Amino acid sequence: LGRSRMTSRSDVNQLVSANRQITALANRELASFLASLGTDDPYLIRDALLRYMPDMVARFGDLSATVAAEWFEQVRAKSVPGGFNARLGDGPPSAAVQESTRWAVGPLFEDDPDGMLARLSGSVQRYVADTSRGTIARNVSLDPRKPRFGRVPSGAKTCAWCSLLASRGFVY
Repeated sequence: LGRSRMTSRSDVNQLVSANRQITALANRELASFLASLGTDDPYLIRDALLRYMPDMVARFGDLSATVAAEWFEQVRAKSVPGGFNARLGDGPPSAAVQESTRWAVGPLFEDDPDGMLARLSGSVQRYVADTSRGTIARNVSLDPRKPRFGRVPSGAKTCAWCSLLASRGFVY
């Protein structure tokens, strides 16, 4: 972040870890919600999820955005004198959450509740991470010091496309 100091891997890991914790909390809440329904009827479960998921994703997305904004302010303060009040990124539209929920419940109609939960959990993870990334991107664009950011690959193996994007450095 910025021209005078690059964000460290430790800084990035801190944000990644926070988002993983938020995702884990959201997925525990999701599992608890599903258990509370007390029905095996896929239509009732689908309808309940269509009502529940947008609000749940918004709450945990707001938490992720708040953490990302605070992280941005802290990392920026290490590099740049003067304060900056970070703004939260937007969460996903309710219609998008409902669309992915409709897709995710598909395995339930094939008697595969674990498949449904895996899909829903993946969607929750994506929405939490996207809201965090959106917050960082928003504040990079709003910061009068015009910082740049780079893509940081993670995981045991990074695909060629992601490696190419990361190799460009701090150009975003």
